[in-house]
Amino acid sequence: MAHLSLFRSLLLYSTILLPLEAGVVEFFDPNRVNSSDTLQSNFSYLIASDPISLYGMFHDWDGDYHPKSTTNIALQDMRLDIGTKVFEKYYLGYFYRYNVYIKAGKDFTDFFYRVKNHIDLEQNRVHELKLDIEGIKQSGLILSNSQVVFDNGDNNLQVGGAISLTVGHEMQHGSIRGDVEVINEKSYHASGEVSSYYTHNYLYDLKVNQASAYGYGSDIAIAYQNKKHNLSINFIVNDLLSKLYWKDLPYSNVHIETQNKSYDEDGYVNYSPSISGNEVYVDFTQKIEPRYRVEADKNIANGINIQLGTDYLYDEFFPYLQLNKILSDTQHIAISYEHRFHSFGLDYGYKNFLFGMRADELQNTSTFGFRSSFFFHF
Repeated sequence: MAHLSLFRSLLLYSTILLPLEAGVVEFFDPNRVNSSDTLQSNFSYLIASDPISLYGMFHDWDGDYHPKSTTNIALQDMRLDIGTKVFEKYYLGYFYRYNVYIKAGKDFTDFFYRVKNHIDLEQNRVHELKLDIEGIKQSGLILSNSQVVFDNGDNNLQVGGAISLTVGHEMQHGSIRGDVEVINEKSYHASGEVSSYYTHNYLYDLKVNQASAYGYGSDIAIAYQNKKHNLSINFIVNDLLSKLYWKDLPYSNVHIETQNKSYDEDGYVNYSPSISGNEVYVDFTQKIEPRYRVEADKNIANGINIQLGTDYLYDEFFPYLQLNKILSDTQHIAISYEHRFHSFGLDYGYKNFLFGMRADELQNTSTFGFRSSFFFHF
């Protein structure tokens, strides 16, 4: 009981205030690692979809359909970090991440939505099938350090870096290119080329051996602070030079056609493609797509701070705005808006705890995220 009492005292009466983090997806920032000895934990999850609500995405596309007029994307971004300070000035931690990014043209999503929901097809129309997917599930150990390289009292420049050793568990890297010719309101003929590296085949039934990979990663962060004007500018790059080396990874280079047709009881075509091409195992080097963040941070009043920035990944910008308010020595809140998916976020921090949620709307939600952080000060 004495140990429990001591832990409760350290936890409840700590005066450390966990900083609120802005941004849309999760970044590892070496400059944000606390300078004293701490045990830190951070978890973040985001799922978002342009063309359809999240309910529809997980219920066979039976949901609110609202595609963009050009390119539609869907992403899933999750990261867990647990670590502590070692050797007085380094951070050593374990991380686990899962990232999926899918990009498709409106022709593809229109056709897919109609077929899934048995909606009559538009006649005399050819749909372009264009889809790209990138996905990774990996874990590893990460070591980081941060140093002040310049400080004259009014101006401060801090540079941080991290290296990691990683294990790859799952991956997707592929594309579909083809077209669909509508025959009548319930029937179509589709043909396309598929080129894909993967650990699981989602297009058709194909059992494959489980592949594994080992690799490395690197991150950098540069933080400038002007104390006179209460202004900070941060630049972060994750996965600057990050690769995974896959051994015996399944690779498909195939042609798909819907020549052999069968129909359901309502007269609609069932998806049963004929496939020709190559299915092989290869050694493959996967370059992890870098992600960038640029952010300006300004104290505009006593206890009020504003952050303006953008994340950049997969050739997409994700601009955001966040307003932070310190309520007391132990509490603060943040309200944020990100423009890419038009979602709002609310974060609340109490001492060494932080919890936040994000959504675009309460009904027909297309974007949802949450994050939580904790650190224990030794």
